[in-house]
Amino acid sequence: MGGETAEMPGLYQDGDYDLAGFAVGAAERNTLLPRTDIKEGDVVVGLASSGVHSNGYSLVRRIVEMSGLTWNARAPFDGNKSLGEALLTPTRIYVKSCSPRSAPAAP
Repeated sequence: MGGETAEMPGLYQDGDYDLAGFAVGAAERNTLLPRTDIKEGDVVVGLASSGVHSNGYSLVRRIVEMSGLTWNARAPFDGNKSLGEALLTPTRIYVKSCSPRSAPAAP
C-alpha cells in the first residue's frame, strides 16, 4: 500500500496531538504502472499543482528560515503576493479535474 505520512518537526509541543482523516483506494495488480503495453504515441496527462501540499511545509519552513526571507517578503515565484500569502494557497483537489463531467466535449 502506498501513501503519505507527515512528520512536522517544530510544529507541535509535548502533549499536542494531530487528528487527520485519510482515504484508501485499491487497484488491481495488473493495472499498476509501469505497464508493458506503454508505447510511443501514448499520452501522459499532467495537472498543475496549486502549490506546496500539506506534508511539504516542514521543508518550506526550514528553507525560509535558512534563506533569511520573511513571511512578509514578496514571494520569489509570485510577485503579487507575500511569501506567506502565496504559501497559504489551499491545496487543489484534483478529483473534479479528472472527472468525466469536467472533460471537454470530443470534437
